[in-house]
Amino acid sequence: MRRRQWMCVIFVLSLFLVHSPIQASTTFYDVGEDFWGKAEIELLTNRSIVGGYPDGSFKPNQTVTRAQAATMIVQALGLSVEERPNPGFTDISKGFYAYDYIAAVADEGIINGKQGRFLPNQPLTRGQMAAILDRAFKLAPSKFDKLFRDINDSYLFYGSIQRLADNRITTGYSDGTYRPNEPTTRAQFSVFLARVLEERFKPNVTEQIIVVVASSLTSQTATVRTYERVNGKVNEALPVMNAVLGYNGMGRNKSEGDGQTPIGSFHLSKAFGTAPAPTGVRLPYQQTTKADYWIDDPSSPDYNKWVTYKGDPTKKWKSFERLAISQYKYAVVIDYNTDPIVPGKGSAIFLHVWRDYNRPTAGCIALAETDVIKLLKWLNPQKSPVIMIGLEKDVPQF
Repeated sequence: MRRRQWMCVIFVLSLFLVHSPIQASTTFYDVGEDFWGKAEIELLTNRSIVGGYPDGSFKPNQTVTRAQAATMIVQALGLSVEERPNPGFTDISKGFYAYDYIAAVADEGIINGKQGRFLPNQPLTRGQMAAILDRAFKLAPSKFDKLFRDINDSYLFYGSIQRLADNRITTGYSDGTYRPNEPTTRAQFSVFLARVLEERFKPNVTEQIIVVVASSLTSQTATVRTYERVNGKVNEALPVMNAVLGYNGMGRNKSEGDGQTPIGSFHLSKAFGTAPAPTGVRLPYQQTTKADYWIDDPSSPDYNKWVTYKGDPTKKWKSFERLAISQYKYAVVIDYNTDPIVPGKGSAIFLHVWRDYNRPTAGCIALAETDVIKLLKWLNPQKSPVIMIGLEKDVPQF
């Protein structure tokens, strides 16, 4: 046992997951003050769960391997590595540097192998990360499913991903995906683990949901229902509404100019309009002018951003959306393709006033003016509202 413990120490040192006073420093030159996971990384560093490298870096975008994930989970849970049974994986021996950690997580049923192998040096995928955190911390069952457009209920780790979402461990990407097969980075693992360990790191829980359902992918119309969660129970909030969609219906892989409304779950964080905000609106609201544009030119650094510009827009951008138009008398920004912004994946997706009940949009969701006003007055930023867009089979049933 002593030899294995020494080998584990060497392993941890080699990965810089051991925490001498120097390595416990929370100042990493590649984790700036405005880095999205800075506070979470500091928490795990101070708790000796993860650490930095001798050059003063944290390498937040470096991939986490399955062996490293095993080590961090053992550290986070405070599991003993003593007297664990041999897990019997054919690709690691008792002399393997992470053997004791792997034996511990295998014994606890937290990380399983595949066909008798542990695959210790393979990248940990985001789907696997969800399963590991779910098993390790025994997350509470989900009360409703979040619609990620790149997974369905037949996916191996679907349940674990939904429990992560409902327990406010993950919100997914702004394009409505979870990306389960992508490798997990050190920053991502740190943020997810910190959210499990401490409530203060969790994003606000979603308590308001707008569900937009179309009868088919090519349908230009949809039904809109609203739900609010109070004391853990989800109730319908407003009367059912009708909406129009993109002229090419809705799609799971939207691209710029395709005329489709994106399928997925997206946050609703702000509103705007050519008219003053109706009384009672709580979302941040900005009244637009003729100098306000939303940029849909994929070659521009301003792509999918609101820009106020008093010059000639045709000389600055190849394509743009004027915000001072009648359909935008009242509008809510749907946070699609915003974090990160991917050029060409679609832009300027709003919930706004329709031109008519039988006139589709270029990709937005449009309703009667009276219904848009109802939604504006109902939406509450403190309740982290989201919009779920899809077919009947895609969205949760309440």
